[in-house]
Amino acid sequence: MPVGGLEGWLAATQQMQRLPLEVLKDTRLGIDVNHYVRQLLTSEDYREPMVAAVGGYPTALASVIEKQMKSLEDMRITPILVFNGLPLAATRKMLYGSGRRNPSSLPGTPASTTRSLPGGSEYGGTTPGGSSQPFLFMDAEAQRFEAACRDAAWTRYESGEPEVAISMWEAGPRKGMWIDPAEITKLVWRVVRHRYIDFIVAPYSSHAQLAYFVNHPKSYIHSVCGPTEMLMYPTTRVIHTIDFATSSFSFYDKQIVMQHLAIGPDQLIDLCLLSGSDILPRCPLLTPRSQQYIPQEMLPPPGHIAAVLKQAMTGIRYLLNCQNEPSIRETGYTESFVKARAAIRFALVMTDEGTCAPLPLVCAAAAPILPSDSTLFQPTKPSNTFTAPDIPSDLDTIFSSRLPEEMYYYLSRGLVSPTILGWVTSGRLEEARPLDDGGKIEYQKFVANVLTRGETAPRNMAVTLLLAHLNPAWRDQHAIYASYYFEEQPNWRENKLQDLRSSGLIARSTKWRIPGAVIDDELRQQNSSNIDFKLCLGATKGAAFADLWAASESNNKILDRKDELIANALLRFLSLRGFLVLPKNTQSPIGEALYKAISSSRLNDKFQEPLYMALELIRAGALHGDLWDREEISGGASMNNPSDNQCMLLFMRSISILPLLSRNKPWSGPLSRELLVFNSFINGLSRTLRLLIEAICVQMLMSGEAKKHRDDFPDVACGLPFQNEGNTGFGILVKVFIDATVAYNDGEPLTADNEQTPEVQAAKESAIGILEDTFITIKAPEDELKRGFRFWDALYTAVKHIGPSSGLGITQELYHVFERTDKWLSPYRPGGV
Repeated sequence: MPVGGLEGWLAATQQMQRLPLEVLKDTRLGIDVNHYVRQLLTSEDYREPMVAAVGGYPTALASVIEKQMKSLEDMRITPILVFNGLPLAATRKMLYGSGRRNPSSLPGTPASTTRSLPGGSEYGGTTPGGSSQPFLFMDAEAQRFEAACRDAAWTRYESGEPEVAISMWEAGPRKGMWIDPAEITKLVWRVVRHRYIDFIVAPYSSHAQLAYFVNHPKSYIHSVCGPTEMLMYPTTRVIHTIDFATSSFSFYDKQIVMQHLAIGPDQLIDLCLLSGSDILPRCPLLTPRSQQYIPQEMLPPPGHIAAVLKQAMTGIRYLLNCQNEPSIRETGYTESFVKARAAIRFALVMTDEGTCAPLPLVCAAAAPILPSDSTLFQPTKPSNTFTAPDIPSDLDTIFSSRLPEEMYYYLSRGLVSPTILGWVTSGRLEEARPLDDGGKIEYQKFVANVLTRGETAPRNMAVTLLLAHLNPAWRDQHAIYASYYFEEQPNWRENKLQDLRSSGLIARSTKWRIPGAVIDDELRQQNSSNIDFKLCLGATKGAAFADLWAASESNNKILDRKDELIANALLRFLSLRGFLVLPKNTQSPIGEALYKAISSSRLNDKFQEPLYMALELIRAGALHGDLWDREEISGGASMNNPSDNQCMLLFMRSISILPLLSRNKPWSGPLSRELLVFNSFINGLSRTLRLLIEAICVQMLMSGEAKKHRDDFPDVACGLPFQNEGNTGFGILVKVFIDATVAYNDGEPLTADNEQTPEVQAAKESAIGILEDTFITIKAPEDELKRGFRFWDALYTAVKHIGPSSGLGITQELYHVFERTDKWLSPYRPGGV
């Protein structure tokens, strides 16, 4: 997030300068990914406001990023992408101004979470720890305003005003960006790997990592493209935007900014913090009084804050002078400001030696020489020289307790997500509100009881696996609490994640160590070239592999190859999720059903992950044909009787698990609020399962079972499942087809009695024609429709194999609904399925 009001002020005072991209020829350009993606998703040319209504990833984003990265390479500019890393430790505190209790104040919670602030003497004395006020800021008013905007847009859409609804999604508080840049890192990584572009995930702040690279004697990068927050770090000039249409870029000069405001470098840092940024909300005394949420670009320019700083000399003096103001005292803003100041000054970065160190200790003292003649973007020399004794010894109260260096390295190479490591380091699992606002009780129970709590919850499993090989302070003293958006007053004791080490989770996970020779033999026997669910389940379907598994228990050979690491991670994943059973690790009933369903489908249909997701959702009780909270929602079933509606809902939801093959264009077509609710279940599960399999890989490496010194971690990450997030598109496609078929059949539903009549055949052909005209963003809508029916066949194969089983989530009633749905769908099948 840019510094509050600063971007508009830079443009208004004409400090944004523009140069052709040729100036950067033969240089390396460091790009802050969050800033770059945010600009794409909010620009008029590339934003996709319909994501608010269909869910999933922006469909055109990957092609846009790949095209722009290729353009830079064609100009002989080498992009280096830097992703944001872990949240700061203070995210375990409460939300800003919410009045919620800090879990660290509960009996039995270690006192290490409430230590004093670093660098206290510099800021007028150490502030006592243990405050219930936050460091990072979540604006509750902004969230309410955003939810109200989405709901108002849906109301317009449901009233028959789609153009107005789209304009409201486009002009809302997010300006068309309805997905956080951090949520699409996997999408960007795939583009990066495809084009062999270098990237790194910073240990904490991407801004600090860019500052380290640009100041390094080896000139890892020569210029920086990032947000206005880069002004708080040692940089001279920052590229703000790159205009690929005109082959030019705009930038601003830090020295000119300071001259214009008549302030020094330290005062500039204070100004940026008081104005509001990612790590600190805007100072309440300097925020316009309003009952409504004020978008960042509408905040006042920084001139007034600069005048305040010139009078008070420093930001902390200004806040100490105002400490009796209710808005400062009650929110603990002064303490938050001190922490933010320390986080900027002593920012931790990943060094070229693979260690995590404070920026002042490793920042170059002299500017490197650019390979070209231009000196426009030479780095700056830090104003102060630091030595190790100058660094506070208690930085863990600002960032986090120190992780092993190899864990930071796995993070930097994309093997493990900052999300799950952030849960561990911050002690806080924040459940965000989904795009449908998450008001359904069924979804709230799914998130809390299925994904998070209990011995079988994948989030709980993942955290336990990560903590297993950390030092005892992490394992035995560091508590992690879940915080849900739907709880006004969280029950911290109930929301504490359970330690599963005593349940045998680690022992079950470490059972598998299948060597590469066995995997190669299995690939030949199954005539396959892919390490996937089908290979692993096919290998375990008989007793022969069980004997090999038993032999592998005494095998101490370290897993070396990428295929070995991925295959063993998948086998452990299937075992932990109950698709393989002990002691022989052969297929369980649900594992048999998944394998049978996958085997019955075509290879090119790519059903493996969607089928797995469907069975997980059935087992969790989330995939059914009933209404959410017994309430009808727009875009649902539209048949004439409740029985047919139940069948149609089950079919729509099942098919929406399957990702569409879309063109590289934003979504264009009808919407379904009903399917958006179910999409929250799908994406919540998909993200969680991805975190679990990442934790399994890290646990294998940390335990020494797999080779640690390797350069293929990005390839391993790209070889693991659950990288994509689907939208509601496939469910909408089949709904439109069925509705259009009934409409062209004079409003009469299709049955076994009339399905062979010429009228019905003509109705289905006309309905397929409607799909071609309506869904211009889908590749071959008719082929996709047929693929959707094939997916239903595969899923129904799995359900029939399991049969009614309360232990696997298929009640007698649900089984009968699946049976009825399959018979009900038969007349609607397009030809050639």
